[in-house]
Amino acid sequence: MTEGKERRSFYRVDDTVILEYRQVSADELVRQGIDQGAPRPPRTAMIEQFSNINRHLAPILGEIRRDEPHIAQYLEALNKKIDLLASNVHVAGALGDDGIKMESITTAANLSEGGMAFSCKAAIGAQSYLHVRVTSKISGVILETYARVIAVDRDARANAKLPYKLRVEFPYLDDTEKKQLIKHLRTLQREELRRRNQDS
Repeated sequence: MTEGKERRSFYRVDDTVILEYRQVSADELVRQGIDQGAPRPPRTAMIEQFSNINRHLAPILGEIRRDEPHIAQYLEALNKKIDLLASNVHVAGALGDDGIKMESITTAANLSEGGMAFSCKAAIGAQSYLHVRVTSKISGVILETYARVIAVDRDARANAKLPYKLRVEFPYLDDTEKKQLIKHLRTLQREELRRRNQDS
């Protein structure tokens, strides 16, 4: 299967996200470990702590979900609120590894396990790399990674402030991040199906 066919095979869902991004240099990718195959972008201490706590609590929450589903739903809702609060606290002043402020927008995004498409202010060349931090406004899930630009097009139907459609892939997600993203996508799928059933 070709790379393009693999990207098309991922189930894609629409989401509304707070997106922070900046273009990164080859030197930064080397510093962060691209020669080992899995570069990790610099992360704020708070986001790192939240991610570690979520990983630690995941198996415990799984047991609660099995035995007390209503309590688990309540705890998951609280967790989403805390994640969303954390994302909004750091979003305004986020800096990249080189001290350059990251571009920050709230935008519609078409999200999949393999990458995402979103509208942005300026064209960024294909094969460029971005440091991206994606926060879902629906669930509060936070994803931070390096993304590779696949294509960029001027979108005649887009908002004048965000005239370009950028498509990126996520080549460096670790297993935990992939599972978190897949779980988020499935949640969005269920919500989409529920809305369709209500409208039918």
